[in-house]
Amino acid sequence: MDDYNAAQVGKTLEVLVEGYDRYAECQFGRTYADSPEIDGMVYFTGARRYRPGQFVNVTIEDVMDGDLIGTVEEEEPA
Repeated sequence: MDDYNAAQVGKTLEVLVEGYDRYAECQFGRTYADSPEIDGMVYFTGARRYRPGQFVNVTIEDVMDGDLIGTVEEEEPA
């Protein structure tokens, strides 16, 4: 799992938003490859909060204790 996570750094992944972690002060979710209760989470920050159930594109910047950490790719206003 560590090798897989390390290979994700620098990639942009589609993440299903699950909620907000008030201790980490960021949102979290899962990719298509993450199973609940088994795999790690994707923790991410962005300019705004997203609702659970939304999909966002997150650029992975780091790995910590089996979890991925990144930043949302913000969409340009129309």
